[in-house]
Amino acid sequence: RPWESAPDLDAQSVGDWLDGLGLRRATRVHQRIWRSVDYGAPPERLSLLQYARDERLWKQAVERPSGRVNGGMDQLPRKMAAELGERVWLSSPVQAISQDAGSVRVRFQRAGSFGTLRAALGVVAIPPPALRRIVLDPSLQGPQGAAIQRLPMGRIVKVMVQVRRRFWEDLGLSGRAFTDGLIQAMYETTAGLPGPRAILTVYTADHAADTLSGMAEDARRAAVLDTLEQLYPGCSRDVERLVTVAWDRASPSGGAYTHFQPTEMTRFGPWLAEPLGRLHVAGEHTDQWQATMNGALASGIRAAGEILGRLD
Repeated sequence: RPWESAPDLDAQSVGDWLDGLGLRRATRVHQRIWRSVDYGAPPERLSLLQYARDERLWKQAVERPSGRVNGGMDQLPRKMAAELGERVWLSSPVQAISQDAGSVRVRFQRAGSFGTLRAALGVVAIPPPALRRIVLDPSLQGPQGAAIQRLPMGRIVKVMVQVRRRFWEDLGLSGRAFTDGLIQAMYETTAGLPGPRAILTVYTADHAADTLSGMAEDARRAAVLDTLEQLYPGCSRDVERLVTVAWDRASPSGGAYTHFQPTEMTRFGPWLAEPLGRLHVAGEHTDQWQATMNGALASGIRAAGEILGRLD
């Protein structure tokens, strides 16, 4: 309803909205699965305002040309790291960040010992749960502190399935599927690329993701293959490699990406990109393209621009 304000939409969940549409059961189940795998949380825990914003953004994106990074998205950070050389330090977790009127100090651990870096300004580009584990001086207060403390992460298990041939084409299908089982959503990542081999991407969220995440790696792979066999009998012989990632376990962020629960977008959204004194903030959660690599990159460009503006 176009006359509703942002707070009105934010007070509702996507689940409330779907229930009000009077959908048939099969359509309602499909929508629940689709929204869950998009956000890593069920529709009942998603702000309708965020969903409305995202749908508008995606509509605009469809009207623009898009492309892929040749060789995979990891080429982007690898090229950046190669250009920066020894200035990139990996496996150096930050323990504490303090600041005063003239500088920022970052205490970190590296190779079993502790060190400190000092700079005029800094950038924090980590998800909220990871930031919660860093000692900040001064500590976060007010709406900004509440936003960092409460913003949830989506529960996602992602599975990449490399196959020797596109067996789903035998049935005249595209490889895209939704189910109410452990494999909730599936699509071909390599669609349009030449050659017989292909990669299926499987997304599972919410309680199904919890089930898969709680399994040992071998059991998780077996469960995914078993579900694939139910969809495409005999397909296992065409599976060459299967890699699973349980984001709540594999990432220090404790999840895949952020989302707003009802009432939280208007309460927390305006504060997430605000500088913390001499610290500027980046990450997908600070950009309108939330939960995407686009948003993460855009937020980094914004933070860099803010710093350059302060140095002028």
